[in-house]
Amino acid sequence: MAEAKLAVNLEQVFSTDGRADQARRVSEALLKQASEDGDSALRVFGLCKAAVADILDGERSAALEKVQTAKSLAEENFLTEGSAVVKYVSARIYSKDAGDEESLDQALDFAFQAHGSFQKMGPRKAEAASMLLLGDIHGLLKQEDTAMRCHKEALTIFKELGDHRFCASARQKICKDYMAKGQHLRAAQACQRAIASYQAAGEADQALGDCWIALAEAQSQAPDLPKVLESVAEARRIFAGHQDVASEAKAMGILVKAYMQNDSPAEAVDVAKQVVTLFREAGDHRAECQALLSLAKLVLPLDHTKAERLASTAMGFMQALGMFEEIEECKAVKARCEHARAAAEVEAAVWKHRDFMHVPRSLVIDPGCRGRLQNEFTEFAKAV
Repeated sequence: MAEAKLAVNLEQVFSTDGRADQARRVSEALLKQASEDGDSALRVFGLCKAAVADILDGERSAALEKVQTAKSLAEENFLTEGSAVVKYVSARIYSKDAGDEESLDQALDFAFQAHGSFQKMGPRKAEAASMLLLGDIHGLLKQEDTAMRCHKEALTIFKELGDHRFCASARQKICKDYMAKGQHLRAAQACQRAIASYQAAGEADQALGDCWIALAEAQSQAPDLPKVLESVAEARRIFAGHQDVASEAKAMGILVKAYMQNDSPAEAVDVAKQVVTLFREAGDHRAECQALLSLAKLVLPLDHTKAERLASTAMGFMQALGMFEEIEECKAVKARCEHARAAAEVEAAVWKHRDFMHVPRSLVIDPGCRGRLQNEFTEFAKAV
């Protein structure tokens, strides 16, 4: 009976909540139960789940502090399961330092130790969850084949357990692995299976919306614009229902890129304008400024005068909000607008005197124009 209760509580540590508030509610319930029962193992689990919530909130120091407390408690009470969970959460913390190879090596070490411990102890879901984490870390280390192997091994266990929610999470990660390898059709297929798993689990939260975004991104690389439109619409419907404006804007950013890749700049600009409106209506002024700046970059190759006005408007708002780094970006965009204006004036002058002189347009008007246009689109794509 005690072992069954421990297994149930252990599973709560590995629930696939992608939001800090969800993780925090679980941690509070575990800590409350631990206090009532005087259960040290439950307290370790609750502290670790609270650390997961801190990770999702970007509070690395707070997460490390809680994990250290949990580690001491597990060692004092010789809690094998608790020690394994501490290692698992430690791996999650260090894996957030994606640009730091030393931190990723530490994360990998913790994840291997956690996985080995869970394998010996027998809780299959914990074993599979730690294998999923191993795959994530290998992915961050650009070891795509190893990452995919780990994710597929985890998926096999989740399928045996009949856990649709975890199957969906694993399949979504496999989709990302295929995307990293440039295998977009396979990525789309994996994402469609993930969506089916979420639906089988009765889920309609942000994780399902993220899956639709991933599918749209894979389809946009194929490219398949009608399907991208459908996937983005599904993602927006889910995020709008949860009032998740940032994620809805992210989905719209995928659509902007798809339109640009499909040589439909007018449609791309229209969607980018909708993103600005979305943030304005939500009252997120900083995000609105960023969206205005992205719109200016997008419009620049089409109409440098409008682009300059947009950049000036964004810069005015940014100055009021103290967004000093972004102001420098605005200045760079305005400088490119000025360059485009000067180039247009030279072109007009050459055209006016075309009967009296012949100058190759590519040399006099705007050398390097094609390269700059591509760089500007690349910058916009990164921004959204």
